Amino acid sequence: MNAWNTEIPLDEKMHRAAFSYNLTFIQEEVKKYINKICRITT
Repeated sequence: MNAWNTEIPLDEKMHRAAFSYNLTFIQEEVKKYINKICRITT
């Protein structure tokens, strides 16, 4: 159980890094999507 506890901080860092990366990726995809909609409507 102690070995598992020592691994948690690294997992947390990786999860946070992946989460922030996914967040920026999603924001970029949303921008592209909105731009497509704007082109269609105008």
